Amino acid sequence: MRESMSDEQVPETPAEMTSNIELDLCPSCGQPVSPDSRFCSSCGTSLTPTDTGVLPPVHDTGPLPVMDPDLLGGMAPGEAVLVIQRGAAPGTTVELRGDLVTLGRGDDSTVFLDDVTVSRRHAELKRGDDGWSLTDAGSLNGSYVNKKNVENQVLQSGDEVQIGKYRFLFLEVPPV
Repeated sequence: MRESMSDEQVPETPAEMTSNIELDLCPSCGQPVSPDSRFCSSCGTSLTPTDTGVLPPVHDTGPLPVMDPDLLGGMAPGEAVLVIQRGAAPGTTVELRGDLVTLGRGDDSTVFLDDVTVSRRHAELKRGDDGWSLTDAGSLNGSYVNKKNVENQVLQSGDEVQIGKYRFLFLEVPPV
């Protein structure tokens, strides 16, 4: 026979109803998260340790880093780099190798950006006759050049490229 609960044992308030649920706190924003969550639903911070060598989650990075004037030294005309300005590891330089560079959160991305604001296949950088261009790959949050949402945009040295919460400075060695 089944035992019934007395009126004194029945939870009355939401706090009483959820008192037996264990929650952890997000190390970044302090919001409660389920112990089996992989990401914080409030700020998007990864809650699982990463040992894959990917860029860490985005946090406020403070002032822009000072640019090294010799950054493009030794590179051939038409070669380019992205310098992380906002996001994980500001000041990090990503050399654009080949004629197609993919940016996204997917494992197959050339430049892996570990943040929930970045789509798995977010954007592509292509080298063509006109130089480098950025093409949005149908991302949820869009791709931006100099704070303007773009579908396809030829890049100029000094342009700011934004993918999710990441902001990059695009620098290209001028063609001869």
